[in-house]
Amino acid sequence: DCEADSLLDFKREHGNREASRFSINDLILYAVARALKKHPAANASWSNEGIRIHRNVNLAVAISSEHGLLTPVIRNAESKGILAIASEMKELKERAKKGKLSKGELMGGTFSVSNLGMYGIQQAVAVINPPQACVLAIGSADKKPLSRNNKIIHASIMNCTLSADHRIIDGAEASRFLACLKLFLEEPLHMLA
Repeated sequence: DCEADSLLDFKREHGNREASRFSINDLILYAVARALKKHPAANASWSNEGIRIHRNVNLAVAISSEHGLLTPVIRNAESKGILAIASEMKELKERAKKGKLSKGELMGGTFSVSNLGMYGIQQAVAVINPPQACVLAIGSADKKPLSRNNKIIHASIMNCTLSADHRIIDGAEASRFLACLKLFLEEPLHMLA
């Protein structure tokens, strides 16, 4: 569970300007790419020859369309800024809805993200897309009561669930990746450093 109020504030403050529009999903993808750069063991795949850790972060992003669930890939996401990711996602979504994605755009992902928050789903467990090591499922950011310093506060809580292939990555390394992602989502300025 991540406290998402700072992320939501960051989006409201910076992502609604005409010249710099981005969504919460775009911010999440940016954070995932930054966390994978710091924890490359989660950006890996399995083959009969062994484990391959990928240098580049190629995010396969689940998009629902009339043609079914598609996972177009944002290539080299680790080297892109938030606005580049937002622009690419917007284009991929539009082309997915029209059935205009090429096979090449749907292949080569090194890590998958499935955000179900826009459907009001609080938590999900996504199925790994072989040969990738991991897939991250994101839930909605809902106000929930929290206890902090013996006081009850209300915070926007967003669930992030990582499914991991333990042939490739163990639970400790997967947890380090999630802890880094949690930091970036709860304190967005950390991912900009």
